[in-house]
Amino acid sequence: MAEPVYRLEDVWLGYEGRMVLQGIEISLYPGQCYALVGPNGAGKSTLLRLLALLVPPTRGRLFFQGTEVSQIADPVAVRRHLGMVSQQPWLFRGRVSANLEAGLRFRGVRRRERQAMVQRVAREFGLEPFLGRTVQELSGGERQKVALARAMAVDPAVLLLDEPTAHLDVQATAEFEQLLRRSQQRSSLTILLVTHDLEQAMRLADEVLVLRQGRLAHGGQLDMPLSPLPSGEGKGDCNGGDLQLRHLRW
Repeated sequence: MAEPVYRLEDVWLGYEGRMVLQGIEISLYPGQCYALVGPNGAGKSTLLRLLALLVPPTRGRLFFQGTEVSQIADPVAVRRHLGMVSQQPWLFRGRVSANLEAGLRFRGVRRRERQAMVQRVAREFGLEPFLGRTVQELSGGERQKVALARAMAVDPAVLLLDEPTAHLDVQATAEFEQLLRRSQQRSSLTILLVTHDLEQAMRLADEVLVLRQGRLAHGGQLDMPLSPLPSGEGKGDCNGGDLQLRHLRW
């Protein structure tokens, strides 16, 4: 088996005296898509920030590509291997082309090469007609498409997604998911998708990871059928919905 991209050994992370993550033990492998689900306040976004190397663990050991993160002299260099897309895309004011170019420019890629790479990623993500537009002219779905394309333009080893379709309509969500699948098929990209949509987790992920009160309550293959909850227990998401993964109730 390939070496894991991430390995977490008894990882705890606390803020202001409260442990948000408790005893996390997990390995994430190249070419796999993981869905991270759980109720509000379970620690999902905190785990994502930890994996983005934005916060260090309070205790325990975090490894990235075989090296313990605490021993890495330049964490910024490691972050260059990561792509992130959030609920509200963080786009720069100005043209779509400049946004797609931004990560490449920060990494010191030469201008001619940057332009060729922008054209390639725009073609792959169906953004060629939008290159000359400003981001202010785009719809929510179009902005998320730009955010995903910008993250993929730098050829990351890992893509971290924090509920990227939470504010999109059905059509825009389907388009985003299709682009995500294509991106993974073309590389050994590791994807971690935080979502409240369990059906989306079933559609996209190779494994579902469940956080509950800061602890990893489940991690496994998606061979479990959907089953209805008793009536009156919610409306279709991780906080109690009409559909739940049979063994993953909170």
